[in-house]
Amino acid sequence: MIRWRLSLCATVISMIASLAVGWTDGFFLDESIPVGLEENLERSRVIGRGVTQHQAYTWVEPYFLNWVWVDRDDEGLMWRAVKAHDRVEGNRPLSEMAAEAGIDDWCPVAALNADFWASGGGPVGLCVVDGRLLTLGNGRPAVMQTGDGELHMDRFHFEVDLEFDEQGRDSALAIDDVNLPAHRIAEDDPSHVVIYTGDSVNEEAPIWPPARLGFTTDWSAVALRLEEPTELAINQAIAGELVAISEADVAERWPDDLILVVGYGASAEGVAALPLGEDAELEIECEEVSDDVAWALGGGPILLRDGEVVVTEEGEPGFRSSFITTRHPRSLIGWNDDGVILAVVDGRQPDLSQGMGLVECAEWMRDQGATHAMNFDGGGSSSLWARGETASSPSDAGGERSVTDGLVLLSDVPFDVAAHNPPPDFNLGALAHWEFHPTRMEIVSGETQRFFPRAFSAEGERVRVPASGGAVNFTVWPSDLAEIVRTEDGGWALRGVSVGSGSCILRERLPRDVQEREGIAYEIRESPAFEVIVGQRVHELVDSLETAAELPSHEFTGMDPELTHLAWDTETVQDGERALALDYAMEHGGTSAAYIHLNVPLPEDARRAGLWVCGDGGEAWLRGIISDADGERFIVDFTNGTQGINWEDWQWVHVGLSGLRAHWDNPEAHADAPYKLATIYIAQTREAKKTSGRVLFDAVGAEVFRAP
Repeated sequence: MIRWRLSLCATVISMIASLAVGWTDGFFLDESIPVGLEENLERSRVIGRGVTQHQAYTWVEPYFLNWVWVDRDDEGLMWRAVKAHDRVEGNRPLSEMAAEAGIDDWCPVAALNADFWASGGGPVGLCVVDGRLLTLGNGRPAVMQTGDGELHMDRFHFEVDLEFDEQGRDSALAIDDVNLPAHRIAEDDPSHVVIYTGDSVNEEAPIWPPARLGFTTDWSAVALRLEEPTELAINQAIAGELVAISEADVAERWPDDLILVVGYGASAEGVAALPLGEDAELEIECEEVSDDVAWALGGGPILLRDGEVVVTEEGEPGFRSSFITTRHPRSLIGWNDDGVILAVVDGRQPDLSQGMGLVECAEWMRDQGATHAMNFDGGGSSSLWARGETASSPSDAGGERSVTDGLVLLSDVPFDVAAHNPPPDFNLGALAHWEFHPTRMEIVSGETQRFFPRAFSAEGERVRVPASGGAVNFTVWPSDLAEIVRTEDGGWALRGVSVGSGSCILRERLPRDVQEREGIAYEIRESPAFEVIVGQRVHELVDSLETAAELPSHEFTGMDPELTHLAWDTETVQDGERALALDYAMEHGGTSAAYIHLNVPLPEDARRAGLWVCGDGGEAWLRGIISDADGERFIVDFTNGTQGINWEDWQWVHVGLSGLRAHWDNPEAHADAPYKLATIYIAQTREAKKTSGRVLFDAVGAEVFRAP
């Protein structure tokens, strides 16, 4: 069998030590993440039959990589795609989806996040789960496994036709997409025919109108009533009868035997003309494969094909040059004839890992022996899960991000934590001192920040200490500046107590039962001093909306044009002499939205952005678009999901500027400061919530961290 070559890339090959079976340097309090290491590291361990987990770290760049190697010949292993909430829209943490992915006696071993996702959590590309087609992603890169067990990686293309008999002639209607939310259809070219299954239903939106319709009232819908309930699948035809459909038919639930055919824009007329009462057949054919598809997940771009690097820095359709060249956290899948590799290179953490460009990723995967490789969603979404824990170090400040879907490896060998991961022997008596990362912390008073302690012996060797279980307790001195708190996963964090700055140390105290069990005399061990700055989150006025004589540019859709307008208001004002007033009246059918383009630059060190809003209680959603230094756009939500503007006086609303969610027209984008508050808009898709009223906006501001 050909083994994966365990090296980083050409620039760091000479730095990496050889691997040995089992972790080579012990377990850490920080869930085995070598944060702040001053040495290079490479290690591996067997986490299941035919499955090996690897870690590699080099401090020069720095890079931190986690990956698993899977034996393709082991019949006791199988792959399964998972989708958050088992429907098109919605996100969940990979660790939750992986832990619940077991089937009968098949247990989850490892998992990797997969596709990019748009507003609402829907996959941008192809998604097939347990043979069931959820989204199409026509022409976008994807990886799939067919019924014969073969893996395929390509830009897959599909031909979808609804064939029927019309007055004795064979006719067909071309279908453009599957379960595509209407808000993702371009407003300048709304002509689409989309089929919808019960998987398109979102718990936060009504079943009817179909697909929440989005931006246009120009639509028509016909149903294909199946001969028997059948799941939509690739390269399999399904038959039924064309019937009319109404809100009453789907008032309580989506029938199992129903597929909805919706025509938007210029395509509405063709759907309305479908011959009701006639038999019809729907088939989705893939140009690249003819077998049935067991599972498929979108991503991209493709990195390796037949051992050759095919990704280039010039970019390609759907992936900008800057996305390829900039170093980001990355999630990767690749294989050769012998094995499959799932990998994450962490990034956006200067003391741990800077990330990689995609050409670097392709070269690294080739160094591991891969002949085919593809990129999955990266950035804060990157996450590798192995045997019950997140093995990589997600870059979001809040930890693991919720994602749309993932790939899970299952094993028929029952998983027993004690058998596969026995707790290491540890000797607290050998512990001489603690070290701490980071060595400088900026904390907002009353808020917390995670830290990672490491234990060392008098000889400078790392001491093995269990990650949890009360073996050690910490206090911080001086305690009037900050205090220690425990995180939900058993780690440690520092909370700011009072505004100020100074040098702190961690003091470790051994509980009495631990002292007795380990036979250790009571003593206090301290960490080296580290700098703590406890500051405040300060609100700064950025734009009073007073300087411009003209109204900002704006546009309305799904609104009554005679009753919807933007004006200055000088009577109901929060700050200064005037505010922006939006009078609106929503029309039924499609999404109603009013866009106001502010283009307000935000301070480079801003952590939150917001503005004052005088609501009308109408519960319209208040959303925004943030643009970054590269002109990329990101969706933000000033109201809580579908709760909307439920207040009737002035209220400050804000959004965080970390972990921004890319706009659905550029799902692979990653945000880089400085930012602009480009657009704010109110919107509503729920017919029952359509209303009219007046909402006012004033005084765009930002919250920044200010040290004493």
